[in-house]
Amino acid sequence: MGNILWKSWESDGRMRIVDYLQAIRIHHSIKNLVIFTPFFLTLDLAYFFTLLPVFIALMPLSFFGYMYNDLADYKTDLLNPNKSNPLTSNRLSTNIYRKIMKIVLLVSIFSIAYTFIFYDSIMLLLSMLVFLVLDILYTDILKHIKLIDIISVSFKFALRYIIGVLALGLSISWIIFAVLFTFSMSLLFL
Repeated sequence: MGNILWKSWESDGRMRIVDYLQAIRIHHSIKNLVIFTPFFLTLDLAYFFTLLPVFIALMPLSFFGYMYNDLADYKTDLLNPNKSNPLTSNRLSTNIYRKIMKIVLLVSIFSIAYTFIFYDSIMLLLSMLVFLVLDILYTDILKHIKLIDIISVSFKFALRYIIGVLALGLSISWIIFAVLFTFSMSLLFL
């Protein structure tokens, strides 16, 4: 890990933390707030504090998905002048990017294990595994199939709600799921 940090220093001695934050797409973390839907609907503070560890555990899963996709798209993104991330702009090498992604994957696995142990819910464990596997499937297969790519992204958005509900031990409202899924679909068509 020392090499990762050492190679990211600017010539004037400043470390480019912003490159790491852009690599993990920290700005997309707002999507994970969907797991707080039960809290937003009830304003029950107990829900908030129960969901907070799940929110934190979901972060590395999301980060991994973005990084995995960036590495898979690296060569095509180089040809697209509109694509600018730390990888395509050579602010982080593919070697460093892979190392960071491996660390993020390891943290993701620990996050999944933590939520299973802490919440003792096999359904929560399975939903978080689906979240992770869906990222890999999306990158490798689903994004290349028209309409299926949009459906999978929308499903993953709404899956965050299911993860939150399962962490609380509540019943899933399929109406809320459908609203979130439809909302996500509509954003993707804009």
